[in-house]
Amino acid sequence: MKTKKHLSEAETMLEAKKLTSYASDAAGCAKMWILPDGRVVSIPVQHYEWALGNAERLRDDYGIYLSRLKRREDTPIRLHLLSKGCVRVNYEQRCGKITLEANHMTWGERQRASYRLVVKRNVSDIYFIRVGLLSKSGKPIPGGYADFTQLGDRAKMNKLPLISYDPQEKRAW
Repeated sequence: MKTKKHLSEAETMLEAKKLTSYASDAAGCAKMWILPDGRVVSIPVQHYEWALGNAERLRDDYGIYLSRLKRREDTPIRLHLLSKGCVRVNYEQRCGKITLEANHMTWGERQRASYRLVVKRNVSDIYFIRVGLLSKSGKPIPGGYADFTQLGDRAKMNKLPLISYDPQEKRAW
């Protein structure tokens, strides 16, 4: 596994597109993975499909072995990648909501820095942010939510949720 302390902003965002410039599905969602080293990758398909198509890269660069999974489908692949430090990103173009999903055990400095860069590069198109954290066993635990509809771009960057409570849904996310 290749490891590098910190990637530059250009290296981090090299494979990332502006969220409003593409859709990964018919519903108009743009999808990304934040990889364990913080690299952000825009993907044209479902998250698990990208993982299957990039199994060698995941194995060689990050020591993530999809071949060890009993079931090679969406949920097992998603949970496995999250447990290894990947962060799943979805952006709904119709409402400007970005959702991140991460394992709380691997929600570290690189993941948070890349999350900030994704938001920074797309801040004028983001109106809602949800950060969903999962326990080691894959169960949801309290995460974060923010409604930015009344905020300017600079204020949005100062209010990025990392760990909080979603009062709208009256449950931890």
